[in-house]
Amino acid sequence: MALHQRLLRDIAEFQSKPYPFITFIPRTDIHSACLILTPEAKRPIHLTVRIPHDFPLHPPTVACDTPIQHPNVFGSYICASILNTQEGYTPAYTLQGIAIQILSFFNSDHIEQTSGRKVDLRTYKQLDNTRPQYHCHLCQFGAVGSQERTLLADSTVETAIDPVIIFCDAAFESDAAPTKQPLTRLPDEILALVCDKLESEDLSKFARAWNRVGGPQGVVTKFNILRNRELQCFVLKKSFRETTLGIGVGAIFTAGRKRMIASEFDLLSDTAYKSHRVRKSVHGAPFRCWLPLPLSRSHYARVKDRISGCLGNIASAAELGQLTGSDIVYNFLNDIVVRLSQATQPRKCSHSFHQRVPQRVLEEQDIKSTLKHASEKAIESYFHIFHLLLCLATTYDSVVQVANRTLENFKKGSTSKTNCPNLGHLLVASLIADVDLTQHLRIAIIREAVTRNVVWMLDRRNGAGMVDLVYMEPDEVCEYRLTKTFEASKTSYRLLMFINLFRLTVNRGSGPGRKTLVQMREELFDSYGAPPFGAAARLAAQVKKIQDVDNFDDFLAVMGIENLPSKAELTDFLRKCVAESMRKGYSIPGASQTDAKAMREGSQRGRGRVRSFFPGSGHPGYGFPGLDRRSAGRGRQPAAFGRNYRARGGQGRGRGRNLMGVAPGIM
Repeated sequence: MALHQRLLRDIAEFQSKPYPFITFIPRTDIHSACLILTPEAKRPIHLTVRIPHDFPLHPPTVACDTPIQHPNVFGSYICASILNTQEGYTPAYTLQGIAIQILSFFNSDHIEQTSGRKVDLRTYKQLDNTRPQYHCHLCQFGAVGSQERTLLADSTVETAIDPVIIFCDAAFESDAAPTKQPLTRLPDEILALVCDKLESEDLSKFARAWNRVGGPQGVVTKFNILRNRELQCFVLKKSFRETTLGIGVGAIFTAGRKRMIASEFDLLSDTAYKSHRVRKSVHGAPFRCWLPLPLSRSHYARVKDRISGCLGNIASAAELGQLTGSDIVYNFLNDIVVRLSQATQPRKCSHSFHQRVPQRVLEEQDIKSTLKHASEKAIESYFHIFHLLLCLATTYDSVVQVANRTLENFKKGSTSKTNCPNLGHLLVASLIADVDLTQHLRIAIIREAVTRNVVWMLDRRNGAGMVDLVYMEPDEVCEYRLTKTFEASKTSYRLLMFINLFRLTVNRGSGPGRKTLVQMREELFDSYGAPPFGAAARLAAQVKKIQDVDNFDDFLAVMGIENLPSKAELTDFLRKCVAESMRKGYSIPGASQTDAKAMREGSQRGRGRVRSFFPGSGHPGYGFPGLDRRSAGRGRQPAAFGRNYRARGGQGRGRGRNLMGVAPGIM
């Protein structure tokens, strides 16, 4: 029934929104029709359209009845990707959309073949005008006087709306004395209902004509009317008021974690997902799971009891293990940012606190993805999932309680992987926790992030392979260390910067002006999950600036750190993070100071013997230079480092203050 209703909508679109040079004439059986196209400078072309019963899951069959000379037309068969390939067709296409593309296909002066060769079609057009015309006994195409009948039919379509206009005009005519400016006295809610019934073209004219409707604070913006029209299932074309909407969610392979949560955020109804087994996005990206979105208050009331089960399915598909619903949402939010960051990162491999994502792997699995190539869409997607998190946090008290406890413990010094396994989760938890993300706490997070990144910075197989950073140079300032340490873990720092900017965008800062979770949730309900007006564009512009950050000074400035450290203090801080990583057992050196120094100087000595920097991952055949294997697997200080490991400045030098001017013990 749902597919039948979709077909009726598509057929009605030809009447309600006629397109020039296209005539669609349904036959007795609505699953077949005559399609008449009139390309520029050519005779009309008659085509027969046969619509499968499972349309739009599969494309219609279109046969060319008019004899035509065209390099991609063989008899009645039209060789066009939109009709004949999975890559070229999507259920999001309407019948009129397909007809428009076929018209464009015949209108072109040149057409590119699969070989890359372009064919000039102007000669073919001249030949077509000399060929006999096709005659259709069903629509009378090609019969004597058919052109006049076609024009009459077109004029009938064009004037089909006239009675409505006349009716509306008559509604304002009355024998009674006219009232003063009745339209201007209408409340915004009534105007919104009127606007909601207008076609897009008429609404656009109305908005341009009256500032109260189309202005920056007008009805269209205030009630998100244009946004509402986008909130429909791309398969069944039903709105969130008619059906339950969500998104298809898949899991893509990565190197560090087995899977990464991914979605194109094309709205899909539960009927299309369950009953019709739709498992591909508009652009063909596959997915396994479905996740309902809050969208509106009434929509959330319908779906809230299903969210937990859907999140569990996603965790299973992504092989995340036994996680709470909020933890799965944390993963989803972080993965959106990581994928967006990967889109502009030229490095072969990225590094994050919790995953490493080789660019090649992402390119292979995301080739059909549009999300990572459109930063505004990615940010809107982030808002949708953040809205879901807010709904969970305001529905279940335990979500906020766990977030508060995690941040409080981290603030008190419980920063190890045992206490806080995933820093990415901690960052997102800060968006809903009652604990302020003060500068003190932000510095602690930065310090732990740099420390955890050491293993990826050193590891050659899955990381940056910058083994020479094990070498503790005696220089007070080391530009090489400052540059390369940041370069090795850009994705981690981009994630930090994005969440800090997002926190400020949603006004989740500090002080009395800090919004409550209920306030943020209600604002997103009012906008149907979309970011505030202009916020997506502003945040997208800031994200582009984030991508250009290539040093710690700019990074710390974006993080809102005051009193930036000197280069000497920052160099000392980075050395300490390497030492701390070894002490905590996050990584092992993998090279002696002598070998690391040789690598720094460009020598290849010892390079081939370094295999892994993960604690406990070595074995006798690996031959780590200077490594005491008895201690490496248990996270102890490597025996070969001794005193010169800390090198000059290892205990903190300078003017009696630690990094970033904070009290001793912070850094």
